[in-house]
Parts: sequence; C-alpha cells; structure tokens
Amino acid sequence: MLWGREELSEDYATAYVEIAEWQENMNTRNVKIDNHIDYIYLSDEDVELTSIDVSVGPNPTKDFINIKFDQVIDETLIADIQDITGKHVRSLELFEGAKAHMIDVTDLLSSSYLVTLSNKTDRQLLHTAKILIAH
Repeated sequence: MLWGREELSEDYATAYVEIAEWQENMNTRNVKIDNHIDYIYLSDEDVELTSIDVSVGPNPTKDFINIKFDQVIDETLIADIQDITGKHVRSLELFEGAKAHMIDVTDLLSSSYLVTLSNKTDRQLLHTAKILIAH
C-alpha cells in the first residue's frame, strides 16, 4: 500500500492511497478505488468556529450507528462512511435542526469503518470516528 498527497497548498491537499493486490509469482496489480472525497481545510480566519461535541456509537455495533450532538446543528452536514481500504461506502445528509441521527448498518460487512462528518457547503471536516461493525 502506498500513501501520498498531491496538490498541496496552504489551504488544500489531496491525499491518495494506492493499494496493490498480490498475485502468483510475486506480481502485483493495482486495485482501483472508485470513490474518493476531497476535503478543504480552512484556516481559523476563513470560518466562524463553533464548538459542537459529537458522539458516534455504540462501538462496536451490529445494526445501527447513532450520531449525537450536544446541541442542534445549524447547517446541513454530510456523514461519509468508508471501509478500512478507503472505499467510499455511503453518504448521508444530516439536516439542519437535528440533534441526533441513526444510521442503519445491517447491510455492511463485519469490519472497521471510518465515519467522517463535514459541512455540506464547503466540505470542511468536522469530526472523524472509527467504528467496528461485528455481526
């Protein structure tokens, strides 16, 4: 597995992971990851920072993930779920005015996943959690 980044600037970076699958006679072939997500990281001067505590659980889980906020969110957020290889599994909108959201994960395989929360307008990363699904 190779990790790298490109298009690095003071406010933006694109990271990538290249995964190779071993085959007979020590040959490899690249495994394509179709979906990726670019996040733009903004400086403190670019955004009005508000402190919202987020909890994601239970962990481990077998059926649902609960995303809870300590206050009502004032903008629409995007929850992205990626498997351990970085493959994008799904995206969900968490609408403005919500304080909690439940995600059904019964259709996902037993594995580790990353759940990332970002705002919908500029994809500013707000929170990341690692979740283990164990059926």
